Amino acid sequence: KHLAEAVRNGYTIICSEPTATLCLKEEYPDVLEHEDVKLVSQHSMDIMEYLTQLDKQGKLKKNFKPVNVSFGYHAPCHLKALKMGYPGMELVQQIPGVKVEAINQGCCGIAGTFGFKARNFEISMKSGAPLFAALKASHIQFGLSECSTCKMQMEQGSGKKTIHPIKVLAAACGYPILELR
Repeated sequence: KHLAEAVRNGYTIICSEPTATLCLKEEYPDVLEHEDVKLVSQHSMDIMEYLTQLDKQGKLKKNFKPVNVSFGYHAPCHLKALKMGYPGMELVQQIPGVKVEAINQGCCGIAGTFGFKARNFEISMKSGAPLFAALKASHIQFGLSECSTCKMQMEQGSGKKTIHPIKVLAAACGYPILELR
């Protein structure tokens, strides 16, 4: 109800988690038949998708400061389900000095809340093992992913900090919100 009211007031709903975007755009309309749900669905988008649209329109300020860092990028399952490509990785790659390697090793193993259950821990970690091994490569300094659940699993499995692309973009714009060393 509140989100629909915001849309009626001219706002677009921007989500920083692919899971939230997927819920608002596709899952809620599948289970709730209400005009407000349809309205919110039609006016919701992922933050990286939003920034990519601004970039294509020439409205995204890209006075990026160089950031000499390397990332191993993991695309979350819910981002893949949205079928929008990998806008976070693509925007981060535009920052001078940044190197991003896409790691296509499937699911990180956490699979929503599956990996949070003690009885599933071993299976969860085994499922993510190929991703963790790739992240442990010496030329990769950090993980990169839009999903906070994937982030937790990637950090636990690889021992390397994982960062949301929006934080990398903010750092390149001079906002000291993150230590990239």
